[in-house]
Amino acid sequence: TLNAIKGLCYDEGGTLTKIADATDITTTTFNMRVPTETRTIHFLANLPGDYTLPAVWTTTETDLQNLTTQSSNMTYWGRTTFNSTPADCNITFYRNKARIFIKAADGSSVGTVGIAGVVDAYETGMLVPYNDGAYNFDLSNNDYPTVPTKGFNKGNVMEDKDTNPLPTQYDVFEHPNTGTSQASSLYAICLIGSKYYKVALGTPDEDGMVTGDYFPIIRNHKYVISVADVDDVDASLGADWANDAVNLAPINDPNIKVEDV
Repeated sequence: TLNAIKGLCYDEGGTLTKIADATDITTTTFNMRVPTETRTIHFLANLPGDYTLPAVWTTTETDLQNLTTQSSNMTYWGRTTFNSTPADCNITFYRNKARIFIKAADGSSVGTVGIAGVVDAYETGMLVPYNDGAYNFDLSNNDYPTVPTKGFNKGNVMEDKDTNPLPTQYDVFEHPNTGTSQASSLYAICLIGSKYYKVALGTPDEDGMVTGDYFPIIRNHKYVISVADVDDVDASLGADWANDAVNLAPINDPNIKVEDV
């Protein structure tokens, strides 16, 4: 649900001239009064309540590249441009986080699989996506991860399933996930059956090995971990506790498939 939608209005020269608030918000529409000289609007929704936005008349679009958040809020961004006076338009809003989801394909009961946490995740995320200074993010043909220059830190891991039932989905900030080393990759700590495993987010080869073809973690993407048969996963590669699984080698098992959907 989108709420408290703000429009950062920029003129032809790229100067921020107004921060407008949406009114009459429904599930599909809203209204917003913007200056006639507006040529670009960046929309931000569901911001943390105390968030500080750039200053009007003294900042430009470039300053959007400084907007980060550590909030657990799922915020949303969208952008539109006008060649002349602003008019009605269609806007696509993108979540600022990616989602990791796990499922047991063999029909195992709820609670058999879950996500305890992540390893080496960013603790800070960007509100506005950009690539080489351009704000041309589009899931259909031009998507990419946008990460802060600072803020890399290991994510916290939840406790065992008995005292804290585990969710089957977990939202994370964007991450390049290069796969060149453990410190530069993001891993999910997953409960599969009675053990915790460290799962690499990438495409395995025919032997189940992820050897470098890792998925970049991109906002609004969903990474689905599918366990073909819970009972066939090698228990010797897992740990009894989630925190112990952090230091394991990533599991490579033909029963576990990860897809970027």
